[in-house]
Amino acid sequence: MQHFRLVYSELMTSDVYVLRLEPLSGQLFSFSPGQFAFLHLLDPSGSSSLKRPYSISSDPASKYLEFCIKIVPGGQFTSKLSSMSVGSILGVEGPLGHFGLSDASNCCFLAGGTGVAPMMSMLRFVSRTKSNQNVVFIYSAKNSDSILYSSEMDRISKESPNIKIVVTLTQQLTPWTGELGRISKELMAKNLSDPKIYSYWMCGPLEMIKSFKQYASELGADPKKMKFEGWG
Repeated sequence: MQHFRLVYSELMTSDVYVLRLEPLSGQLFSFSPGQFAFLHLLDPSGSSSLKRPYSISSDPASKYLEFCIKIVPGGQFTSKLSSMSVGSILGVEGPLGHFGLSDASNCCFLAGGTGVAPMMSMLRFVSRTKSNQNVVFIYSAKNSDSILYSSEMDRISKESPNIKIVVTLTQQLTPWTGELGRISKELMAKNLSDPKIYSYWMCGPLEMIKSFKQYASELGADPKKMKFEGWG
């Protein structure tokens, strides 16, 4: 476990914080886009008192680690995390996980809510490196106010012709020109040139991932080319 300083903390939506952490000493550890780390709350002696796993949303080229975290009402960890001020010290353990981006030519990212976090790391990497990978990201949010990284996703899709980002809203009440409803097999088929040629990364609540896997399989995707990261 390394000690990191909180250098940025802002609400992205009504209940999701973006946190950026920089190491107190030494260089930031290297990681693959899509991996996660454990964040540790520290006791007065600097030892871990509580930890939780969170996907890293920053580009591996950044000098900081970024996390996109939903505050759970009454949550033992997130309630304390959201009240921390810039300059606070946390522990970070990582990188961990096998959800990292591969060199697949055709990539489909599927996510809901804060499941966008590892996908942002991948999108930022692909965009910055001008990779020739073809990426389709289908993202589900409740409404237009709850879309995470909205402006940055717009910029990435405009700057990177090989990246297509599709946002669908499940509870939108005001006019919206994009997709509506949950991510479905039909929506995937509509936006993937040939579902069988894609490798898949899926992130969100476990029930959502179960649906993603079923849809991809029914569209002819290879189960060996699917990666999952879920919770709940």
